[in-house]
Amino acid sequence: SGFIRVFYDDIHDPLATPGKFGPSDVLEVYIFGDGSGNEFRFCLDDNESGYEVSRWIPIDWIGWRLVTFDVRRDSVFGWITGNGRIDGPNLDVDSFHFRCRGKMKGAIYLDRLMVARRLPTGVTSQPASLPERFQLSRGFPNPFNPTVQWTLSVPDPGAKKVTVAVYDVRGRLVRVLADRAFAPGRHVLRWDGRDGTGRSLPSGVYMIRAQLGNEVRVQKVTLAR
Repeated sequence: SGFIRVFYDDIHDPLATPGKFGPSDVLEVYIFGDGSGNEFRFCLDDNESGYEVSRWIPIDWIGWRLVTFDVRRDSVFGWITGNGRIDGPNLDVDSFHFRCRGKMKGAIYLDRLMVARRLPTGVTSQPASLPERFQLSRGFPNPFNPTVQWTLSVPDPGAKKVTVAVYDVRGRLVRVLADRAFAPGRHVLRWDGRDGTGRSLPSGVYMIRAQLGNEVRVQKVTLAR
């Protein structure tokens, strides 16, 4: 049966590309499922024999879920010129495949394609360095329901007052998430889709504005009830 092939290069964020990875790594992607029962799979190029794919994964859930493809341990199937084996040492993500097995319509979102690397026993990660500049990451998950989060990066030196607020598309203040001094480092901020009185807000697009002195960072998120 036919399916839709969505090329990774057409949708990925160049700032978050996993690049080449190895046959011992694990691919991870967040999928916002619509409960349709339609199916999804990963497609890799092993740069040797051709295209290899994961098993079909039924999207039978609603909301965000982390979906993984353990290249070394999960079943691998050949596609086009592939032979059902991972032959090359350097792999690329070629595309994502979708096929209808339930409803013929719906909406599926993908976010944060990542590579999880296995580290040898006894390896200790080094402490992260302090941010060099003021930043507000993209919200995740996005769209979200009921909670979204960001990483706020505050540079050295000294504690600095940062104001983080939520606005609707008309520019009206919805809620102040923070208005205080932050120590240098990275801080996680969360929003539950409610205004300052605790009232649940309707679906729509909202702007998150972070200000440190004269520096302003803005990110957009979509609340999907």
